[in-house]
Amino acid sequence: SFGDYFKAGAIEYAWELLTSPESAGGLGFAERDLWVTVYEDDDEAAGLWKRIAGLPEERIQRFGKEDNYWSTGQPGPAGPCSEIYFDRGPAYGPDGGPAVDDSRFTEIWNLVF
Repeated sequence: SFGDYFKAGAIEYAWELLTSPESAGGLGFAERDLWVTVYEDDDEAAGLWKRIAGLPEERIQRFGKEDNYWSTGQPGPAGPCSEIYFDRGPAYGPDGGPAVDDSRFTEIWNLVF
């Protein structure tokens, strides 16, 4: 993590901001419209998404280094990341999450661990 927080805290803050109603200072996304991806072997992040956000296994997808590992391309900070996607609905493409269609499922947040 960058700074003084850990995966659980980052996930809690992101989920709270995204799903809290606008009247409470959040962005008001419906939980049913959000999917996440985690780095392929990051079992900790996958478990935290289940526990904190209550996401079912099928809405947590695992991607490799090309998609879910953040780096500047230079020596220095780098690490696995977790991305949050918004489902724009069936009019924009097939079901199945970001692994199936990146037009229907649009990335809205990247948490770097």
